[in-house]
Amino acid sequence: TTTTALIPAIQQALTPHQQPYNITSSADFDRMESEDVLDPAFRQPFRTNPLLTSLSLGNSHNSQTHKARHCGAEPTVLSEIVRVLTRNLVNVFLTLLLSHSTKGDTNPSHSCAFTDWGSLLLSKQVRILESELCRLIVPSLATTQNGHGNQSGDGHKPSVTSVTMITQQFQKLNQAVTILQLERPIDWLAMRYSDNSTSSHGNGNSHGPDADDDRLTREEIRWLMGRRVDFSPDAIAKVCDQL
Repeated sequence: TTTTALIPAIQQALTPHQQPYNITSSADFDRMESEDVLDPAFRQPFRTNPLLTSLSLGNSHNSQTHKARHCGAEPTVLSEIVRVLTRNLVNVFLTLLLSHSTKGDTNPSHSCAFTDWGSLLLSKQVRILESELCRLIVPSLATTQNGHGNQSGDGHKPSVTSVTMITQQFQKLNQAVTILQLERPIDWLAMRYSDNSTSSHGNGNSHGPDADDDRLTREEIRWLMGRRVDFSPDAIAKVCDQL
């Protein structure tokens, strides 16, 4: 589908040349997080995509004919498209964060490095991405409701299922962002995320960004912490040994 054009657009926006995360000053952060930078990179690819524009009901509230036509299967089609799109876009971010820069390279510092400013920028980018995906779904849920406000014209409940589907796919990415925003590696233990965020396999084997498991493994946590330029290897090892 034409939604595939979104993938390279986001990938291009996330290249180190376009979005460096080793930000060392508030002035650079202010420039990188400005709407002049974020809007064309992370919002406009959604809002100018022909297929998403035609399927989403967000711009068609004033057309009764258009509403009636969308009360059937098309919201379901949109939900499926957004589900696949969400998975692919989340994997774009996870690939950036979890992939080694070169084959066999196990040093995170040789990959995309993060300062605390950089982690804040990443957090804002992820929030925009999640918001844009949810924005595609919410109008279709709202306009398929009948007068009772809790059931659509075809008998299906317009529940929050579709939005929940999006947020669930962001769980692993949001955990990664949280780790990159820590003040100290030890704070990961204090936040008591380790039991829910570390793979139950316990062997430290990374499943990679395409895994079905939505929890970070021990080695993925170690790798992410190593991306922070101000986290010492000893502090990281002390935390990961307790996971």
